[in-house]
Amino acid sequence: MGGWERNIVIFGAAGVTAVIGLFVGGMAAGLVWTFFVLAVAMFLALGRFGPDHVPLETWLLRWWRYSRSVRRYTYARPSASAPAARASAPRPTPPPVPPAATPVTFADEKSAYYGAVTVLMVVAGIVFLNWLRVGGDADLAHSLLMLFGR
Repeated sequence: MGGWERNIVIFGAAGVTAVIGLFVGGMAAGLVWTFFVLAVAMFLALGRFGPDHVPLETWLLRWWRYSRSVRRYTYARPSASAPAARASAPRPTPPPVPPAATPVTFADEKSAYYGAVTVLMVVAGIVFLNWLRVGGDADLAHSLLMLFGR
């Protein structure tokens, strides 16, 4: 499955799960569930990991294979009686190694929909904040009390 098909499947599954979540429980719980599912879907679909910016499943597969592979370490130190190395031509310096920890990046340059999805999430956040302002906080408090009990 290529990159575009993978992202479409993730967003489609998240959309279906979010719509089903709206019908389960109260309105506030459904909205919280919807925002959570869509945020996780954006992270999974657009997140790139490692120095070569691969999707999460590829990165995890490489990590698993590497963690299961046999490593060959040499713990022997050179002895004091070992002959000194001959002076030879200086060795070329190796190229600099990139840092081991790389930040998580999003595929904004590869995906034309990243900006549109970001704008839609901002609009949904503004609508949610407006709903809270006009009395949704009471509904949210009631739903949380019903969900967790008191």
